Amino acid sequence: LYHFELSGGRFLIDAFAVRNVAAFINFSCDPNLEPRRLDALSGDKSLPRVGFFARRDIKTGDELGYRRDPNATTRKNRSGS
Repeated sequence: LYHFELSGGRFLIDAFAVRNVAAFINFSCDPNLEPRRLDALSGDKSLPRVGFFARRDIKTGDELGYRRDPNATTRKNRSGS
């Protein structure tokens, strides 16, 4: 279960039973993707979806990532990286 806060509201995503390729996108401090709210294909506003869109050009082999919480601050880990 993942909690998203995007413009337009808060969303809970439960991919326990049904997943797609988005399950392989990682969290990143330097993301190349940005999540955006999308309306359901049916037009039902009570069933929003989340789509991931490129923030910049992505080369073949680049890891896909998005920022988990846009308001979070980053800090270095103990190894200094």
